[in-house]
Amino acid sequence: MGNVKVYPNPCTDLINVTLDHANENATYMLYDLSGNSVNTQYSRQNQSLIINTLGLPNGFYFLSVSTDNSIQHIKILKTN
Repeated sequence: MGNVKVYPNPCTDLINVTLDHANENATYMLYDLSGNSVNTQYSRQNQSLIINTLGLPNGFYFLSVSTDNSIQHIKILKTN
C-alpha cells in the first residue's frame, strides 16, 4: 500500500482520504477511542474517498485503512 493522506486533520464534517500508488481495493474503518466502529467504507483501485464525520462528537478517532497487503492507522481529531 502507498502512503495514506488524510486531510483536513483536524476535521469538522468531512475527511478526504487518498492512497498514493495504491492499485488495490481498500477498506476504511473509523473507530472511536472505545474501539467502536462509527463508519466503514470501501474503495476500488486508486479511488479517493470522503468520510462524513458530521454528527460525531468532538474528540479523537482512529482511521484504519486495510488492503490485502497491509493495514495503516491514522489518528483523527474531530472538532466543530
